[in-house]
Amino acid sequence: MKVPVYRLKLVKDRLLELSEKVLSQPYAAARFVERWISTCDREHLVSVFLDAECRIIGAQIIAVGSLGGVHTTGREVFKAAILANAHGLVLGHNHPNGSLEPSKEDIRMTRRLSFLGKLLGIRLHDHVVVSRSGFRSMREMGLVPSATGNGESEAA
Repeated sequence: MKVPVYRLKLVKDRLLELSEKVLSQPYAAARFVERWISTCDREHLVSVFLDAECRIIGAQIIAVGSLGGVHTTGREVFKAAILANAHGLVLGHNHPNGSLEPSKEDIRMTRRLSFLGKLLGIRLHDHVVVSRSGFRSMREMGLVPSATGNGESEAA
């Protein structure tokens, strides 16, 4: 019997312009997500990868949904973040209908992904909802669970 041996590789797809490299300003990642996907006609879920000093080191479109929603799994959210050696991430998705209010499913997904991130040692810093009218931080709304301790996973 022959067993396949795999090699994983993170491939750079393209470059997106970023005006701020450090997330010292609370809205830098949100602005980046807003410029990237706010005008899309279907919901897009994206991830912005951060290093240990909260500098943006990469980004990925995780999933493209329909006009009314986008679905994913924790596996899809964290796969590229692990390959990119991300220390943390900011999730973002757009609402083509213009609403900035997170849905109940958005909130459930955010809590689940925050928990999974803690297990993996990759902190979920925020989840932003964007539309043509701006953006809204789920962390500022109290909907992103706080990281414990210094941000490291308890299992690490």
